[in-house]
Amino acid sequence: MSFSLGKLIQAVVAGNAIEVREEVKRALAAGVDAARIITDGFVAAMDIVGEKFERNEIYVTDLIITARAMHNGLKELKPLILAEKVQTAGRAVIGTVQGDIHDIGKNLLAVMLEASGYEVIDLGVNVAPSTFVEAVIKHRPDVLCLSALLSSTRGAMRATIEALHEAGWRQKVKVVVGGTPLNQAIAARMGADGYAPDATEGVQLINNLVGARVKRQAVLAPATLECCFGKETLVGLQQAFTWLTGLHLVVVDTAGNSLTPPGGFLECPQQCKLLGEKMAGAVDVTTLSGDFKQAFIYRCHAGLLDISYPLADEDGTVGAVLCGHCLLADDPVPADLKGMIPVLTIKDLEAVCNLLSFITGQIMRVNSILLAN
Repeated sequence: MSFSLGKLIQAVVAGNAIEVREEVKRALAAGVDAARIITDGFVAAMDIVGEKFERNEIYVTDLIITARAMHNGLKELKPLILAEKVQTAGRAVIGTVQGDIHDIGKNLLAVMLEASGYEVIDLGVNVAPSTFVEAVIKHRPDVLCLSALLSSTRGAMRATIEALHEAGWRQKVKVVVGGTPLNQAIAARMGADGYAPDATEGVQLINNLVGARVKRQAVLAPATLECCFGKETLVGLQQAFTWLTGLHLVVVDTAGNSLTPPGGFLECPQQCKLLGEKMAGAVDVTTLSGDFKQAFIYRCHAGLLDISYPLADEDGTVGAVLCGHCLLADDPVPADLKGMIPVLTIKDLEAVCNLLSFITGQIMRVNSILLAN
């Protein structure tokens, strides 16, 4: 089965989804790795498509057809990308903002970013500011992409960027906005890092922004956690933390994958079901005053309090220590749930953050020693 890189590029540019998939299969059968298919095939094709679009030789409908063709080929590559752990160009979280359910532009950008080698986390449409913030905390993307078609949703974009500021994460991620109701001036006023009128310019803009952030990659050595606590005592650490604080602890990497047994941390969905609509009037965590170190304190969608403490050094973030789930003493704790969910005072919360500061400090100290050796 012969393979031609030129034929793959031509199939993408022509929007021939069936031929794209067949060419990808031929490439894999010929021993071409997934990374080369993406960089020398899809990325090269997208450069051609972008140039044609800028010269008005093709239109938005053509872009959609081309994007669908690429997506068809990517379906063949995704399992290999995960298995081979192909180095991505970056990570992007993308979504249409609250109040807007249009997704053509968002979907087009998502596919074009994937074809350009990015890992894309698509949150869908009508996404609330708090959901964007939670996704940024969980996935640690290089860029957050906010899409909108309706002029009435510009306020939701602004609210999302403000929510990132309030959470202490605005300086840790680039924000790109796009859509019909925007222009460069509006984007600048709402605090975005950049504006793109269409998906092709969006990819170029994101490449420039992410490229500007490139530096020595922060790494968590595989043996770090075992050296800190011993292979047999990782579970013991989690149990001791729960005994001391009443909360459950888990260590995650930058993609949100658990590096320790999840333990009781994943029981939140059960507790959330118990809470239902009972958390109206809960304390606004953005107004809390106390010595919380570098901790980010937030509420899940049901109102439970969670804490994220970064694992970071001068090269960047390598993960986080997460713990939860609890309520504050001033929260309206439902009578039928008292005793089932831990309740903390501000002093308790400060003590937990101090303990997390110590744990993360120990992890990063050992990590630097292991990497140096």
